[in-house]
Amino acid sequence: GDDVMPLDELDRIEISCVSDLVSFVRENAKRVYHSNVNAMTWYRGQENYEWHLSPAVYRDNQFQYESLYIKELERIRPAEFVNCSNFDKLVKMQHYGLPTRLLDVTSNPLVALFFACNSHREIDGALYCFLNSPTFWEDNWAVQIVTDYVMNPTNSINELIRRGKDRLPASLKNENNIKSNVF
Repeated sequence: GDDVMPLDELDRIEISCVSDLVSFVRENAKRVYHSNVNAMTWYRGQENYEWHLSPAVYRDNQFQYESLYIKELERIRPAEFVNCSNFDKLVKMQHYGLPTRLLDVTSNPLVALFFACNSHREIDGALYCFLNSPTFWEDNWAVQIVTDYVMNPTNSINELIRRGKDRLPASLKNENNIKSNVF
């Protein structure tokens, strides 16, 4: 069986050349951190090691403008969003450089290394490796709930309440017992 390594045992390592990264990837390819069958290894490169792992919309008070960014991009490029899932809309927003809740990662460690070394030569970059991380695709129910909420919070919450009420026993479905609208 594979050895299971607790996450708190992960250490920082210094990578000074491409062969250091290749060695790290080879050494860690077989490690298992949990038994999730939908697990993949992801990498992220950042040009400054002091930066937190934080999606752009959570930096510099951008979160308060999230719905404005969504509406404005849909207004400027409406054809780009025809027949798009909410997840695809977030991906397109990220592509156009708008701050989103998405954090760019790649399955290719060399791509992450490029972003860690791309600029700021006087500052060390950081390359993050998320070994065997649980991975959910856009058709996963949890991903759909989050992306639906981002695109339309009120409708999303009301839909969750409606679904929850559908699962309640008949004796508890009385409107006096449950508020049907959050806002």
